[in-house]
Amino acid sequence: MSKHLWDVIRGNRSSIWVEWIYRTRLRDRTVWTVSETTGSWDWKKLLKLWSLLLPHIRFLVGDGMTFSLWRDPWHELGPLVHLFPRGPNLTRTDVAAPLTSVIINGQWVWPVQGYRRNSIEFLQILHSLPTIHGGVDRVEWKHNGGTFSTASVYDHFRTPGPKIGWSSLLSGVFKIPRNFFILWLAILGKLSILDKPWLSHLGRDCILCVDGLPETHDHLFCECTYARQCLASIRRHIRP
Repeated sequence: MSKHLWDVIRGNRSSIWVEWIYRTRLRDRTVWTVSETTGSWDWKKLLKLWSLLLPHIRFLVGDGMTFSLWRDPWHELGPLVHLFPRGPNLTRTDVAAPLTSVIINGQWVWPVQGYRRNSIEFLQILHSLPTIHGGVDRVEWKHNGGTFSTASVYDHFRTPGPKIGWSSLLSGVFKIPRNFFILWLAILGKLSILDKPWLSHLGRDCILCVDGLPETHDHLFCECTYARQCLASIRRHIRP
């Protein structure tokens, strides 16, 4: 979903899916201001990702032709229409006005009609206006050298765990997936064997051997005489 949202944020309308989103879902709005309570389940999930992705996105102001003045988060305060809903009326600008309406000759020219120059809203906006870089407006991913990828998103949002030494046992082209799964469960100690509480009514002793020992993962794979005989037989058949 993050890749789909990124395509919409960048406005890459060469994509049929993005063009459909703009025509049917967004219309004259942006993904940052559209309601999260309407639409299909997948569309709602897509919109909920914006608050997670926004801190990792950099908006570089160029000519202002692409960004929306009030609806896009080109400003560090976020979409200005959320913080200053009276802004379009006070400045006598359209809520859908492009950012270029406050840029003249590469300089910020913020409309002051209706604003007092010492108003909190006006000062908040002017205090942290971004640099105008020239050229076209650009949206960049703050990580991975500015290149967006699903892998980069995953790396920044996942909770890293400790490195494991047996991961190579679960990879390979010619290995059987079912065996992978069983081995993975065995390594984690999750196989349904007699040491599990829900199987206690079947007894606890290993039924494969006559050693009278409890059936545990360690016993089955390391101590059980029957299992060791099976493994020895397998080794004899596969050993060149």
